[in-house]
Amino acid sequence: LSGGEAQRVKLTKYLGRNHLNDQILVLDEPSTGLHPQDLAGLLVVLDRLVRHGATIVIVEHNTDFIRAADWIIDLGPEAGPRGGRLLYEGPPEGLLAVPDSRTGQALKEEANLKPRQPSPTPDFEAPAIIAIRNARANNLKGVDVDIPKGKLTVVTGVSGSGKSSLVGDVLQTEARRRYLESLSMYERQGLSEGAQAPVDSITGLGVTLTVAPQLAHLWSQIPQFTRRNSVGAISEIDFHLSVLLAALGKRTCLDCGTEMMRGNEWACPNCASKAALAQPRHFSSAHWSSSCKKCNGLGALQIPQPEKLIIHPDKPLCAGAMYSPGYWPQSYLCKDQPIIAEIGKQYGFDPQKTPWNEMTEQAQKAFLFGDGREYTWTYISKGGRSKGKENQSTWIWHGFYGEGWLYSGDIHGTYTRQVVCSDCGGAGLRPEYLAVKLEGGNIFELSELPLNQLETRLRALALPLSTPSFVETSLEVIQRRLRFLRQVGIGYLHLNRPTGTLSAGEAQRIQLASLLGSRLTALTILVDEPSRGMHPSELAALRQALLELRDEGNTVIMVEHDPMLIRAADHIIDVGPGAGAAGGAIVAQGSPAEIIKQDTPTGRGLREEYLRFSQGRRQPKGWMVIRGARANNLRGENVQFPLGTLTGVCGVSGSGKSTLLMDTLGRALVKKMHSTSFSHEPFQPGEHDGIDNAPQRAFLVDQTRSGIHSPAKYLDLEKPLLKIYADSDDAQALGLTEKSLSQRCSTCRGQGTIRLEMGFLPDEWSTCETCRGTGYYQEAWEVRIEGVALPEINALTIDQVYQLFQKEENLASRLEVLQQVGLGYLVWKQLAYTLSGGEVQRLKIAKELIKKAKNKTLYILDEPTVGLHLADVARLVEVLNRLVQAGHTVLAVEHHRHLLAACDWIVELGPGGGPEGGRVIAAGTPEQVAQMDTPTAPYLRELLEHKR
Repeated sequence: LSGGEAQRVKLTKYLGRNHLNDQILVLDEPSTGLHPQDLAGLLVVLDRLVRHGATIVIVEHNTDFIRAADWIIDLGPEAGPRGGRLLYEGPPEGLLAVPDSRTGQALKEEANLKPRQPSPTPDFEAPAIIAIRNARANNLKGVDVDIPKGKLTVVTGVSGSGKSSLVGDVLQTEARRRYLESLSMYERQGLSEGAQAPVDSITGLGVTLTVAPQLAHLWSQIPQFTRRNSVGAISEIDFHLSVLLAALGKRTCLDCGTEMMRGNEWACPNCASKAALAQPRHFSSAHWSSSCKKCNGLGALQIPQPEKLIIHPDKPLCAGAMYSPGYWPQSYLCKDQPIIAEIGKQYGFDPQKTPWNEMTEQAQKAFLFGDGREYTWTYISKGGRSKGKENQSTWIWHGFYGEGWLYSGDIHGTYTRQVVCSDCGGAGLRPEYLAVKLEGGNIFELSELPLNQLETRLRALALPLSTPSFVETSLEVIQRRLRFLRQVGIGYLHLNRPTGTLSAGEAQRIQLASLLGSRLTALTILVDEPSRGMHPSELAALRQALLELRDEGNTVIMVEHDPMLIRAADHIIDVGPGAGAAGGAIVAQGSPAEIIKQDTPTGRGLREEYLRFSQGRRQPKGWMVIRGARANNLRGENVQFPLGTLTGVCGVSGSGKSTLLMDTLGRALVKKMHSTSFSHEPFQPGEHDGIDNAPQRAFLVDQTRSGIHSPAKYLDLEKPLLKIYADSDDAQALGLTEKSLSQRCSTCRGQGTIRLEMGFLPDEWSTCETCRGTGYYQEAWEVRIEGVALPEINALTIDQVYQLFQKEENLASRLEVLQQVGLGYLVWKQLAYTLSGGEVQRLKIAKELIKKAKNKTLYILDEPTVGLHLADVARLVEVLNRLVQAGHTVLAVEHHRHLLAACDWIVELGPGGGPEGGRVIAAGTPEQVAQMDTPTAPYLRELLEHKR
């Protein structure tokens, strides 16, 4: 109850009493929260109490109460020290004559009030543009740009030109900041706001939604991509399907199996049993009232498998008994948080010396399944403000298999075995909700159907004439989203597919589907390269979906390189002209017809000027064979790949390309190191019979930034540079060595910046004044070569450093490789998070070229053209050809027709996705595949004929 409600409830106990002469009732502002119409009723009640003898004292400001009073006591004249005097006591009429009374003045003014003349409402015009002023994120050079609202705008440019900085680091960062500012302090205290967008102003942005290609397989890092979440939940199809089941579903009786009759409740005509009607929420396993009681809605149980954990029972727990491929569990439980040592003290074993099979059964059970005891131990903090300090920690030990991390993290069965829940059969729901069916299937059975089959099933659904409009709307939304998902090539998915297993492209298309049919308008929708992972045959549906979002009154801004989507735009913003320091400017704006005439990389790309194909295809130097690959939808065929060539593996979405090349071949040949025992993807390669004639070495070239700090550090360029400076005359005269020159600034610990925590506001970062933002010790500034000090190298580009040291063979030869792969514009100490995906990939290839590996290597690339402009694709082809010319083999999963046309050999999987794919439907040179009847052939044929 509110305070006013509580007061009025208390008054009711005095009503009906006839003798209240000895009662004094004190009320504190009883008019609070009351509409003027309700005041009259309250005054009538108070008058009745007075007539029965009660004395009522009210603290009040409401003038209606003051006029109705029998006696007024007015205090004032002001508040605080200037108040506290008795100005008047008596009937209300006398108060008007008191000159110092603010209450009397208010009563006079209210008596003289007259109705105001209505003033015209000013016309409000929504801004027609999103105006960005002085944007300077990363390499942006203080750009001013106007983006039309209600249009489809494409931001494009070569890799590293600054287009993602404009959309992501400026627009998206500012939109996030504005959203967080709308939250209360309490809600914001657990959120990291990050730095403010480096821009002077953005007007007209509006409510903003970002559809980005999240790394969905990193499910533990993204809230919506979790083990409990599914395709149906993210696309919101689950919700609308639940509405259909609740309104139109038919239920069988759990007691006798007879179909029940729907009324105000379910009633069985055979055994007369009854049951409540299900609500839409009851068809979600995430809801407590409907989730299976045995598995808590997960649909599966993790059964402990101690034999997977204790792989060497003849060794001590902390000396090799446990399977620990990474940091966890051995390093964590034995060193960083040494709880096993405390358990050993309790049960009389030494985890460093006592073999597992010599521990008592009681000790083994305590470690595996817990004993409920509270253990306290000391440890040395590795980070934060207490780094290096001794701390204490206390746990109630529930055992290795009793802790929560195992059941939420071990999804690939590193230490457990997953079994389907026997109570719900994997559905995660209680029997009474699984008994409700629509078109012959319950919610679980419908959600297990491939999306294209579910679309067909629901198309046959006949709605009764009495169907409520909201049910019709739900059916319409489902059909619209299913149609889009089928058209963009992921009709092979099902609604129960965990989002943690999706590729980045699949996750992005599902996010887009959730917007279709939502009827949201006036949004600003930011989309980062929606064409990633899509076959050319699927792009038309994506283009139509983006245009539908625009036609519903939204502003769509996307970073994109695909010519088909660029031509569909209303407005194009071309960022460039080059990459890195050579980019960061707006080189062209306008319609596609205007941009195609411009002498810019995008204009030349739209005119197909980047088509460069080799005159003759290279001949294979042998054949590698993957025998009997059967993972996911692969059909167990033997697949041949030519060695010593550039080979493209293509096919529609879900045809099995990544399963064959990355999950089977890649995992079999490239042993991946994991930092923890719980991998985000399986350790083992996909099921296959064997791989014949594989090269001695294999290397995965992806676009992840893991292990990259800066170009100089990644390519090990700092050591030869330090040696050059240490051997210089200045260093010799000052007695400085490589070690002393490499010392880091003690003020900022080599970071170059100092963070100032601002509480609820975003943290402020300032440049370290001691080292001038370089992170180097002061002595390093005193050594100069060609007038350039060692710390000043950090801000120079690779090209500039090459000009300084081109006579130093050890360093110059490495820098030349970077220039040859088109990365000479990168800054020496450019941080990895500012690098584009294409730059990261070329950086990894440059490292391989610098190594000059003697062993013939197989390079495996997964969609290397993602994030690349047509000009970058041409450069990438040149780099890949260099690897092949050096005697290596390159295999690439790819959709980009320009790269496929430049390959020596193409292997196409299909013909469809999911169950309809998994077969080799074409293999040959681009010219041979172009003449076949496959999904890729017409796009290759068009390109090759255009080149002629």
